[in-house]
Amino acid sequence: MKILIADDDQVIRDGLIRRIPWAEHGHEIVAVASDGKEAYELALKYCPQIILSDIEMPYMNGLDLAGKLKEVLEHCRIIFLTGYDDFAYIRQALKLDVVDYILKIDPDEVILEAVAKAEQELTASKQMAGLSGWGKMMLRQKMAAELLSSDTPPETLEDNARQLGLHLTERSYLVAAIRTIDNKRQLPPADQATRAERLLAGFQGLAEPECFFIRHQGYFAAILPVPENAQDDEHSCDDWLQQLLIAVQEKTSILVQAGVGRPCRSAKDFEGGFNDAVFAVEGSRDDSLVSHYEELSQNQSIRKIREYVLEHYGEPELSLLSISQYMHLTPAYISGLFKRYSGENFKNYVIRIRIERACELLNTTELCTYEVAERVGYPNSQYFSVMFKKIMGCSPSVYRQNNNKSIQKY
Repeated sequence: MKILIADDDQVIRDGLIRRIPWAEHGHEIVAVASDGKEAYELALKYCPQIILSDIEMPYMNGLDLAGKLKEVLEHCRIIFLTGYDDFAYIRQALKLDVVDYILKIDPDEVILEAVAKAEQELTASKQMAGLSGWGKMMLRQKMAAELLSSDTPPETLEDNARQLGLHLTERSYLVAAIRTIDNKRQLPPADQATRAERLLAGFQGLAEPECFFIRHQGYFAAILPVPENAQDDEHSCDDWLQQLLIAVQEKTSILVQAGVGRPCRSAKDFEGGFNDAVFAVEGSRDDSLVSHYEELSQNQSIRKIREYVLEHYGEPELSLLSISQYMHLTPAYISGLFKRYSGENFKNYVIRIRIERACELLNTTELCTYEVAERVGYPNSQYFSVMFKKIMGCSPSVYRQNNNKSIQKY
């Protein structure tokens, strides 16, 4: 990487040059400037890939320098070095898509990490530039899909958002989950579903360059920018979405519905936004084209899940699959929904309910251990005893001895 250093303090300039072993990390200092105007002229002459710049400088400050260079040097990344930990500076810097904002008192390792981050961004940008139109589209689709995935590291999420041109410091985004079903609320024939998906994909980028459509977890996910004057209104894209869905329905004769999640204000919000959108579309009414997460009570689904468990805990077949068939939702969706809004793993919840009921039976009846086990859904009494001890800290027989209450004969 060719690096330009800009700072009006000679001590800072000399310290950065001598203190950090740039060559050992594969970098070269190609120019040094003492003010913003000189930095701009040297940048045009040497075309550095990375600029380490102070913010407060004579003739032209760092923010103005970044704004001007953004227009003429596409493959250049700026890192601000400053003595001010000022939020106003940080906010302006982020709007200019600078790589990082670090203090002059930060250790050298922090500066090198910022430079490495800039190098990664430049490498990704060059890879994008070298791809064909189809390759660029596929890479952008991959990046958009990673935004909706919990398996993606946070730093990759931020980098992907930047590469996709999502201006998260200036506006918010909505994630919509779109599904296709026939008039009987069943999955449509494969050819119709494929045609509907092609029609949806045809709207890619028609709203704005920041609009993306991707196939994700059985849904067609759309990432939509909230209009700048909408102030994070989750209904801001309703008109556009409804026109899209109506157009698809008219051409395929199948029902297309969308759910919209809460606004995403950072890269890490997109997975939650997609989950919210799925919740909204799965809980939508038969006649609704667009449903919203905030308008549906997540407690309703959680309550139905708990009621079902309380009614069927004595059945060995009780599982995510059986409850998914009852609620017409996928097991994975139920598992994620329950964990997210109840704070407890579904499997652990079932075990807890069964053991609580077993404790009641041990306290109030003379049923044998194997009979108690069968009544709470464990046909294997030995396995029941293992689970009971794991939860309660003692065997069923010891528990009964220590907690013997009024016994009821069955």
